[in-house]
Amino acid sequence: MHRFELEIQNEELHGSRLDAEEGRVRYSEIFDHAPIGYLTLGADGFVREANHVAAHLLGVNRPQLRRLSFGGLVDVADRERFAALLGRVHDQGTRESVELTLWPSGRQKRFRARLTAAGLSHPEPLTLLAFEDVTERYDRDERLRRTEQALREADRRKDEFLATLSHELRNPLAPVRSSLYVLSHVELGGEQARRALGVIERQVSHLSRLVEDLLDVTRVSRGKIRLQRARVDLADLVRRTLDDYRGNLQTAGVNLEVRIEDGSAWVDGDPARLTQVLSNLLNNAEKFTPPGGRVTVELRREGPEASVKVRDTGVGIAPELREQLFKPFTQGTQTLDRTRGGLGLGLAMVKGLVELHGGAVTADSGGPGRGAEFALRLPLVEPPPQAAVKAVPAASRRRKVLIIEDNHDAAESLKDALELCGHEVQVAYDGARGIEIARQFQPAIVLCDLGLPGMDGYDVARAFRAEHGFWGVFLVALSGYAQLEDQQRAAQAGFDRHLAKPTSLDRIEQVLAEAPPEELLH
Repeated sequence: MHRFELEIQNEELHGSRLDAEEGRVRYSEIFDHAPIGYLTLGADGFVREANHVAAHLLGVNRPQLRRLSFGGLVDVADRERFAALLGRVHDQGTRESVELTLWPSGRQKRFRARLTAAGLSHPEPLTLLAFEDVTERYDRDERLRRTEQALREADRRKDEFLATLSHELRNPLAPVRSSLYVLSHVELGGEQARRALGVIERQVSHLSRLVEDLLDVTRVSRGKIRLQRARVDLADLVRRTLDDYRGNLQTAGVNLEVRIEDGSAWVDGDPARLTQVLSNLLNNAEKFTPPGGRVTVELRREGPEASVKVRDTGVGIAPELREQLFKPFTQGTQTLDRTRGGLGLGLAMVKGLVELHGGAVTADSGGPGRGAEFALRLPLVEPPPQAAVKAVPAASRRRKVLIIEDNHDAAESLKDALELCGHEVQVAYDGARGIEIARQFQPAIVLCDLGLPGMDGYDVARAFRAEHGFWGVFLVALSGYAQLEDQQRAAQAGFDRHLAKPTSLDRIEQVLAEAPPEELLH
């Protein structure tokens, strides 16, 4: 019932009580059979009369209602306000409207009510209370309010993330630009050139990590991560990761304490992804622990699970941030210089990867300035049978390589790098030209971008496989399209390998070494 209908019913009933005996009869008819709930309340708040709808709405039969305090049904949060309204209506004869949360029959409901001083003669002053159930409307409005609040919060976090991303991408580009200037003005073999090259290498690695973090969080959230599972000794993996990371902590002036329980802790997992998880936790601890602080890494077997804890003595976690910590783009308060950096993706990725392994990760802190502890738990498995040692591919011999890449800088720089490694290399900037060059050059290996203009990389692969002379050419997709569906589509088109950009020269050399000997390819 709409609000104006409730008020009309209330006015009609109130007016009927002023008409002596005839009015009393009319009042009784309206009161008992009205389509909204009616109660009369004494000054003490106890129910004196109740109509059928009121009994139905409150889930109590009419005789029982006459022995109840209406205030006792009102939610504690609304009780004091209702008592004040009832007292004002009783003492001053005012009319009051209110929305209240009630607990009829133990269920929470929302009611809109109108309180009016009753005019009919009676041994005691009474208050007429007309009410209707607006729970559905209230719940709908509350859901809408929460949705709007969540959208505003998501929009705020998006704006913060874009500002952070801009900052984090610009920061590495500045030293890269300066280093390129240095390289163009100094002797290439000198100390300044070596320093400039070191700067470029570090900053490009940093940019690559930012991009990979973005991609990994997207893959995890969409369920596109494919784990390369194997039996992994978690104790050995933790030791090796700590060995790799020890230098970073020393450079930051942070002490490392290691407590690894004796023996192995075998889990079923992807060693690269588990290393990524631990590296993120160590990086997080280093970032938020000031010089002179301590990071403690502990691994132990606890029943059917392996437990790894990374504890630091750093800045700690504010209580209001703890629930949001594993959501993408969530970070603690940053100063303008953003000395702690990052995109707020690391912990979201940690949670997603650990859960993919059937485990769980939690965060704990005593509050700001009291350090933090991140604990992950993974199910233990039986040790694997003694595995045969895999042969390591021999260093790549000189190969004939064709690069098909529409980005001229990318193509030429990769050509120069491979030629420095002793390979014979040619370049094409589109697919049709690549096939034309291949007929003359007869490459053993083709490194092909997927996002080529016109004839894309998938069409190039199909064309190579369809031409008799190229059946055995070793095709490698080299592309920024690196989702699982991209890899599957590349394999279906005829590619032998798929490498995601940016790919290190070492990885490319490894793939070239794994390709069959040239005499077997044609």
